[in-house]
Amino acid sequence: MNSMDPDLVEHFVRHFDHHDARLGADPFAVSTAMRERCPVAHSDVHGGFWIVSGYEDVRTIMQNPAVFTSAKGARIPSGGGHRPLPPLEVDPPDHAKYRGLISRAFSPRNIAALEPKIRELCDMLIGKFQDKGHCDLKADLAAPLPTTIFTEMMGLPAEDFEKFHAWATLINHQAHEGEGAVSAGEATRQTLEYLQTLLGERRAKPQDDLATALLDAMIDDEPISADGMVGRHTVRRSRRAVPAGQGRPGRSSGPRP
Repeated sequence: MNSMDPDLVEHFVRHFDHHDARLGADPFAVSTAMRERCPVAHSDVHGGFWIVSGYEDVRTIMQNPAVFTSAKGARIPSGGGHRPLPPLEVDPPDHAKYRGLISRAFSPRNIAALEPKIRELCDMLIGKFQDKGHCDLKADLAAPLPTTIFTEMMGLPAEDFEKFHAWATLINHQAHEGEGAVSAGEATRQTLEYLQTLLGERRAKPQDDLATALLDAMIDDEPISADGMVGRHTVRRSRRAVPAGQGRPGRSSGPRP
């Protein structure tokens, strides 16, 4: 990892932007400077938001839903009006109910059962660059693998992998301003439409996959709403809710009014 110019470190301390590709040069220099100088900082980008960089402060916020809420939205920037994405954008006690459904799907036993298929998918991805004798480990293996596993678990056509990987990249890493606004927003719209169609197909013709299992899931003895189903699918896909993924489901909070 290259060291970051001190002036750029100063820029990020004052105007933090996790979507700015330049941060990747040395994010540790930026986080260290923020913890030392301003562990609770405000950034003026994307409409303004707060960054908490100290471990104990973050832990306190994440464990105090009575003061800090995720229900106002966990995405920065928010990208305008959107459906809440459970479990990321719901507070306790509903948060635990949605997480419970995900936890059962990704229990150690269920994940262990996936190991042969995951190895097969790894072999497939490695085979794409094996003859070259070199690869970009993140771009060629670490990034596409979780999305490949997702499409397999959901029972989606293998040819849709590239589509989902592109959507996930746009939703997770593209800012919702300027040119990125169209791309990220369009990716979200296309993803929701795709998943709504998928759930309709599974409702008419159930299969042995997670999409079908979700149709049978219950919260407080009531079926999950259509928006809730699509929201959970979107979170699972966009956050790569697989142990090998680039990100994991969690709570991103803001102060309650």
